[in-house]
Amino acid sequence: MLDDDKRLRAAFAPERPVAARMLELRRLGKEERKTEARVDLLCRMLRGDPNPILRHDAAFVLGAISADEAIDALATAACNDESFLVRHECLESLAFFPALPNAVDAIARGARDAHCDVRETALMAEAYQRARPSSVATSALSDPALPVHLRWAAAFRLLSEYAEGRAHDAAPLFARCLREDPSPFVRHTAAFMLEEVGGTSAWDELARAAWSDPSPLVRHEAIETLGFLAPDATGKALLERLSCDDEPTVALTARVALDIVALRAAHIAGQEASIQ
Repeated sequence: MLDDDKRLRAAFAPERPVAARMLELRRLGKEERKTEARVDLLCRMLRGDPNPILRHDAAFVLGAISADEAIDALATAACNDESFLVRHECLESLAFFPALPNAVDAIARGARDAHCDVRETALMAEAYQRARPSSVATSALSDPALPVHLRWAAAFRLLSEYAEGRAHDAAPLFARCLREDPSPFVRHTAAFMLEEVGGTSAWDELARAAWSDPSPLVRHEAIETLGFLAPDATGKALLERLSCDDEPTVALTARVALDIVALRAAHIAGQEASIQ
């Protein structure tokens, strides 16, 4: 435990590049292991890190590891964070937790948020907490007539089946959802899932969404996925253009994505040099 705590402090030291800390956050999210040290670090990052992309990802990981101890921090940030992106992610994470009074209040306030993407997230979270669907068929993802919270649950079900080797068509299904679903929240979920399933076959859809989706939430998620999927020269050129976008969240996400691409390239080059 002490070794893990020490390693966490070093991995998330404020002087480390944002891209390096982003990669560490993704590693924690995939491990889904909850410890007191991890929850404390993530809550401190959510409350105080100056970079909204890192605060957003800290909120995501707190949901992924089911950190009930973080409900207060998530509810506070959902109501008060200056970034719509962070408020959205806190509300999405709160959907996974029990409907405790502070979570319910934060979700209700989110439904009146000034940003439309935050409002939709809050309405999804409210519906999901109320219904708690135990089982949703993956076919629900392709039915825009169904409520958003059911399509969201279907996306996670499809991801689970993919991880079990039972959904070889996951990437094209998520790509079609990213292209066609009328809900920005569901499109953003599809963009994230394409990262999880290694959706390099969906480059064109991700690039289109990153460049021209009407929702900054969807654009953010598509850009992050492009960065994590190690884009080719054309993809990096797109990220360079997006780093100057008029939408501040889009531009910041693109800059972080470029840093992730560069960091990974340097790591690979170092590995190859050590072999030679």
